Amino acid sequence: MTPPAGRLQEKLFAQRRAGLRPQDAVADEQHVTSLIIFKVDSNGMPGPARPLDAGERAMVLEGREVDLLLHGFEIARLEVYDARQAERRTGRNEVKALKLEAEARRASAAAAKWRNSSA
Repeated sequence: MTPPAGRLQEKLFAQRRAGLRPQDAVADEQHVTSLIIFKVDSNGMPGPARPLDAGERAMVLEGREVDLLLHGFEIARLEVYDARQAERRTGRNEVKALKLEAEARRASAAAAKWRNSSA
């Protein structure tokens, strides 16, 4: 499913739950089946994802997913999860680059100090 189609499906599901659109059990089941669940760590980073099991799907269809959210789980579409994972990898690479830059500056300063003391 493309991201725009996923967002539209999610929006229509929310509107049906709010009573703004007629009920459509088939579309609701299709939407809930496309969702994944994952635990979020204390830093807000997503853990491994898995599809919702039958009980979790029933909770979402009944509007009781807050029980899962209160236990540190997050429910999302796969493309949202993938985007968060990419953000996590990018963040790690940026931190690594900053550490390397700091180490390079420290080494340059030490080399300059050494050159000045030996002159």
